[in-house]
Amino acid sequence: MHIPLFIEVLQSQANSSAQICRKVMAHLYRRNISPLPFASSIYEIADVMHALREKNLAPAIFVVNTYWAEEILRDLDAMVGDTPILLLERRLTAARILNGNADSPLQDFSSRQIATCRYGATTSDETAETVANALVQFAGDSAFWRIEALGGMSSPRLRPIPGN
Repeated sequence: MHIPLFIEVLQSQANSSAQICRKVMAHLYRRNISPLPFASSIYEIADVMHALREKNLAPAIFVVNTYWAEEILRDLDAMVGDTPILLLERRLTAARILNGNADSPLQDFSSRQIATCRYGATTSDETAETVANALVQFAGDSAFWRIEALGGMSSPRLRPIPGN
């Protein structure tokens, strides 16, 4: 089974527009897709991965909201192995990292399949739906290009699979 593991640090209602993992999960739940494991700390990630192993499951992809998650990214590297990663970067955070105002926690991920998708406060709902569509298609065929296409500004929208 190709399941994503969602990682998002934000937990307060004040940050609801930035809680993109929860929005993606809501789209997937509406399509009756489960299980959708979720963690908000490095300790929870370890617990969730242990629980999945006990059920002979493993994440097919890690979906990480990078907003306020720099420390998790540093520690996550040792846990994911060769599993692909989708980083959901809030535009504000991405700009801060690209402008050199923060140490980039992404350098440790150079040895595996990784894609980045940016979102903003006004685009998070649309982005969540697009990411959910890509994850449904990725679950069907494990084609990582579907996830990589999320990062292209001019890439075509990934459409829902009929019947989902």
